Amino acid sequence: MRIALSTILLLFIALTALPDPNVHTGALPGWLVPIHPDLTRQPSPEEISDGYYYELRDEQTNLLRTTEYTHFIKHIINATGVQGQSEVSVTFSPQFQQVVFHRVSILRDGATLDELGSAHIKVIQEETDANDFQYNGLRRAFITLTDVRKNDRIEVAYSIIGFNPVFGKKFAAQRYFTRTTAVCNYFRSIISSPDRPLHIITRNNAPAPDEAHDGNTIVYRWVRSEEHTSELQSHHDL
Repeated sequence: MRIALSTILLLFIALTALPDPNVHTGALPGWLVPIHPDLTRQPSPEEISDGYYYELRDEQTNLLRTTEYTHFIKHIINATGVQGQSEVSVTFSPQFQQVVFHRVSILRDGATLDELGSAHIKVIQEETDANDFQYNGLRRAFITLTDVRKNDRIEVAYSIIGFNPVFGKKFAAQRYFTRTTAVCNYFRSIISSPDRPLHIITRNNAPAPDEAHDGNTIVYRWVRSEEHTSELQSHHDL
């Protein structure tokens, strides 16, 4: 019985390590809204927690392409950050989403160490309650960084393509500007079209976005808000 159980466990691990057709690598999207961060900014020590801070966090949603793009640079400042930030992880629904990793690098002493290779990407099934063998259908794609050091900067860029078809062409999102650690450069953009304008509700003194019309698109954009307790909700209904 012990041998059979071990065989089943080994088979399960082997299966989850196989390549996933919904996860791959690719170039940066051509539609991205340009950003101009100041990477010389540094937070005060009391603003940093968990051994790291964000030099950059850029989040862009393209409603026309049903894509969520994320780009960040984490600066590791001590052993706690090394231990806690040595994995790049993205959760997605394989029924209607794909994950494209654009960039996973360690920036060290002026050099860029490329960590993005298809052989390094693993995919596992997410569980809601392992004890009850309940599964939520989500999968997690992750890359383990084996040589993260103090003062390293970890740069990651990826896209999740596909929105839940249950909602049709409706879109709704809620964002908090607060973070568990400091963010020196923050950008948030939502790209829509004139016939799909967003209705934005702000709370707790959250800033309204800049709104730019460019041909067949509308870009709603927030840049480095200092309102750590602010909240916004955005949606459109067709």
